[in-house]
Amino acid sequence: MKSAEQYLNKALEVEPLTHSAAQNLAEIQFKRGDATQAKKTLQNALIAAPTSETLWLGIKIARLLGDKNNEASYALELRRKYPNAAETQLLLSGQ
Repeated sequence: MKSAEQYLNKALEVEPLTHSAAQNLAEIQFKRGDATQAKKTLQNALIAAPTSETLWLGIKIARLLGDKNNEASYALELRRKYPNAAETQLLLSGQ
């Protein structure tokens, strides 16, 4: 996992707004328990073009950090933009 993280960091150095690299790196950081760094990494992906997966990760990170404002904002955007997405169903089911 460390080599994947290094690769994604390099990709973001070259192209900071690479959505998929930011999302994947944030996912690794989140799973590692570094929610603060995951939040920073995910910001570019959320600004560029948030997908249902990116918004769901943002919700999970915000929950872990106790950031109710961002959690509510991401949840609203997820429900509004992606009402039929699997991530929206997870949100609505209380996960």
